[in-house]
Amino acid sequence: MPYGQEHYMGAHLSPTPSLEDVEQKNFNPTANFIAEGLDQTRGWFRALHVLGQAYTEKLVYENVVVTGMVLAEDGKKMSKSKKNFPDPAELLNKYGADAFRLYLLSSPIVRAEPLRFKEQ
Repeated sequence: MPYGQEHYMGAHLSPTPSLEDVEQKNFNPTANFIAEGLDQTRGWFRALHVLGQAYTEKLVYENVVVTGMVLAEDGKKMSKSKKNFPDPAELLNKYGADAFRLYLLSSPIVRAEPLRFKEQ
């Protein structure tokens, strides 16, 4: 997000930035779109929207793209601690990036639905 990448939350402005601070920096807080997984809609999307409105009184993003969750074969969330996912580098080397993109684009995750990932 624009104000996140510029450390807008106080790194280079006064402790409580005002609209004048923002205008002095010629800062545009609105992004064309934001894309995240469905699990982030109640947390990250909302936090960005609320903080952006509070600090700038403007929209933070114009469009939202939401994807579904990619789950392990057993239907549980993929996790580094559980190691219940295949190595992405190996998958890309074996099948190719374009084939993997096509697989994901034709899957339920583009409709914000879950996908049980199986290599076969």
